[in-house]
Amino acid sequence: MKKEYLKTGYSIVFILAFALLLLVVFIFGNHKVNDTSEEEEVTELTIVYAYQNSMWSSFIEKAATEFEAEHPEIDITFQTAYGDTVYETILNKMIARDELGDIVQVKAPEAYVQCGIFGEIPDSVTQLVSEENRYTYKDKTYAVGIVNTTTGIMYNKALFEKYHLQEPTTYDEFLECCAVLKKHHITPLGIGGSDLWHMEFWVNHFLRTNVLSENEDWFCDCSKGTVSWTDEEITQSLTQLKDLFDAGYVNSDWLSTTDGSLPYLLSEGDTAMVMTGPWVEAEVTELNDQAQWGWFYLPDEDGQVVVGENRDTYFAVSADCQADEKKYQAAEAFLNYFYSSDNYSNLLQSITSFSTTKESVEYEKNDFQEEVTEAFTDYETHITGYVGDSDTPEGFETEMLQLIQQMLQDKISIEKTQKKLQKCWEKYEESEVDASEEN
Repeated sequence: MKKEYLKTGYSIVFILAFALLLLVVFIFGNHKVNDTSEEEEVTELTIVYAYQNSMWSSFIEKAATEFEAEHPEIDITFQTAYGDTVYETILNKMIARDELGDIVQVKAPEAYVQCGIFGEIPDSVTQLVSEENRYTYKDKTYAVGIVNTTTGIMYNKALFEKYHLQEPTTYDEFLECCAVLKKHHITPLGIGGSDLWHMEFWVNHFLRTNVLSENEDWFCDCSKGTVSWTDEEITQSLTQLKDLFDAGYVNSDWLSTTDGSLPYLLSEGDTAMVMTGPWVEAEVTELNDQAQWGWFYLPDEDGQVVVGENRDTYFAVSADCQADEKKYQAAEAFLNYFYSSDNYSNLLQSITSFSTTKESVEYEKNDFQEEVTEAFTDYETHITGYVGDSDTPEGFETEMLQLIQQMLQDKISIEKTQKKLQKCWEKYEESEVDASEEN
């Protein structure tokens, strides 16, 4: 009887153990199958973009998150380019390490397209963007404008009212505003020199006003040798810039101040003006929602205003992405979503920018945004050229900004700076010629 009982017990244990084994195999086997299935179904897409400001970064990531919710079969990751240098330097390092990703923000696409870095933009996306905001090469579109922006002077209206100042109508009136503010221990101008690219706002302003307004082909002519960085109009531009520093109108710690800290300087009320883009208003308002902000374009000595229209924010698709059918389809789907009216209008509103799409996209504007839009459309002279565009030799932009920073610190004279800029231009121009001949 005892033997039979033990035999029966062993049988039950064996059956239970066998059942448990089957259960484990089933669970883990199914888990493995499911994992493989998910890997096959999910397409990973990488977006590379420049950290221009917190609002821009937040919006890109928000758009991706909302897109993923609608497209669970697509998983988006980011390569965000931070740094104190110009964006293209960071982008070139990514390319060298073969880390470019799939959808890429780019400022001047021409050189990358000619080197075969970028593929074609899908037709459905191309059709959403107006022709003047596309980059085409040999009748094919390789980049589409994300937004158009502008740069000008954002200022604290309360400080202007307190010291009985008006928006300047000439450059001399602007200097008078600076003098009054300095007299009352207010920093007239905030400059973020720690981020090298921030200096472009001022450099491009004076170049557009003094140089490109007279000759929009100046950069091309410089490559031809008919104009030079040693010319008088460049002397005038660099002198005007340096005079602002020499007069003490710029924050004394400008060299260690980041572009991202300028909203804090404005919000605290100790700095009156910043040369920047209107996207900064959202950040400053978050810090100080009681203040009122104004906007004006800096006039020249005769009161003429040149509006800087920045068409330098493009989306491109890498050639590797185009070669992968699933990734390319995923990129097409995301870009179509990005330019959809609901999403795109939210972008324009969040960073106060102008549409690149064929169909007009409107959004509800606050007082500051109305002021920016009115100023942008009121003036006839718009210049889209700038240092770093497709007419600038690759590599020149960074070295130019470094030389100008040295000049502003009195390490080199204006005259010597101009001579170095000319040699620098010739060096990089020659490098581009050699590279094109090799290709």
